Amino acid sequence: MSTREERLVNLSIRAEAERRDLAAAVAEVRTEIEQKRARYSSIGFWTGTLTAGVVGAYRLFGRNSFNARVNRWSTAGSLLLAVARFLFRLFR
Repeated sequence: MSTREERLVNLSIRAEAERRDLAAAVAEVRTEIEQKRARYSSIGFWTGTLTAGVVGAYRLFGRNSFNARVNRWSTAGSLLLAVARFLFRLFR
């Protein structure tokens, strides 16, 4: 073999090794990207679920919800009833 042919064979062997290394690196990066995508997808799902739960709880128990209004009216009614009972016992 001539030096040129030897050089071509060596370059071909080197190119094949570099292709294998590059393919392995690309596969590793692709695996990492898929793992991150799955992680972010899961985080997004749980964040959305938590947000929906918080919004639902606020609407159910928030300051202007029906529950809060009933609670305020029942407190006012309880105080009025206590005052009325006191006055009734006082003037009886």
